[in-house]
Amino acid sequence: RHDIYRELLQGRIVIVDLHLGQDRIITKLAREMADYIVERQTERFASGDDPPPIQVMIDEAHNLFSCDKFKNRFDVWVRLAIEGRKLRIGMIYAVQDVNEVACQVLANTKNWVVTT
Repeated sequence: RHDIYRELLQGRIVIVDLHLGQDRIITKLAREMADYIVERQTERFASGDDPPPIQVMIDEAHNLFSCDKFKNRFDVWVRLAIEGRKLRIGMIYAVQDVNEVACQVLANTKNWVVTT
């Protein structure tokens, strides 16, 4: 996690492909990485520093941004969707069915790219 964040701070592209493996392990790893990034950016923001810009790409986003998830405001993905702009964490997310994404995320979505 630390190495990934350090590379992001240096403006490098980091690809973490978590599509293979057991769901519970993949979910845990993704949550830990996202939590680490959000916490480091929050520390910088809270100390008065301007956090460095970071861009995150999330595929199959409906798994992370479903309406049910938004009942837990402490979930890292909910925090990312709600506080990401303030923490200078941009988010690109891909989803096949927009209706499966929580309205709170859609309300803060600036641009849409639709393909078939």
